[in-house]
Amino acid sequence: KRFHIKHLRRKKGWHRKSRPLFKVPLGDDHLPKSAQPVVRSRSSSDTSITFPIDVKRLTRSIPSKDKVVVAINLSTNSLNGTLPEEIGLFQYLEQLSLWGNKLVGKIPSSIGNLMRLKEVFFDNNGLTGQIPSTIGFLKELEKLDLYDNELSGSIPKEISDMSSLARFWASKNNLNGLIPSEIGLMSDSLVHFCVNHNSLEGTIPNKLSNLWKMHTLCLEHNRLTGRFFENNIADMKH
Repeated sequence: KRFHIKHLRRKKGWHRKSRPLFKVPLGDDHLPKSAQPVVRSRSSSDTSITFPIDVKRLTRSIPSKDKVVVAINLSTNSLNGTLPEEIGLFQYLEQLSLWGNKLVGKIPSSIGNLMRLKEVFFDNNGLTGQIPSTIGFLKELEKLDLYDNELSGSIPKEISDMSSLARFWASKNNLNGLIPSEIGLMSDSLVHFCVNHNSLEGTIPNKLSNLWKMHTLCLEHNRLTGRFFENNIADMKH
């Protein structure tokens, strides 16, 4: 069975049949009385839990091996603190949505352990440090949203190892260095590539013209030099 972790909201239309399949005992020190921790199946109505949580304790609380967490959605909850390395224990996770909070610190390198991830939404927080090179292990990841944070360092060349990545949004950060030419190898997947409003420098790699599926390319407000010729744009059929 597959489960989502979210924030409990008993909206109009919520009924008894949507009750939690089981509760995760995190303790009163982690959750306010108004937000009871629950794990639900995909067919259940929307729920949520408060963050930060004791991830090790949460993973130990899942009652059997045939019940796994596939999605964590804690977006727009005014959450603060840092992301724990233990987030990498959720090996069946497919979606990790934490956008619109007040999270700080680095993106844990253990995120590379979550090889079933398809969507990561970390945008609109205060995350710092570099984008970990371990993201290259996420072969099934399709969407990676990191925009509007305070990330620094260069875009890791390992991004080209993400063979399913269709969307990479890292606008409004403090990224610097060169745009990796290896991104040009992502012609079978990459559709949206937005890194505007950073401090990237150097020339725009000509290999970007290999990205025939490209629909959105955002490079403005950086320190890029040289010219990306019209014939390069023409090669991008979209």
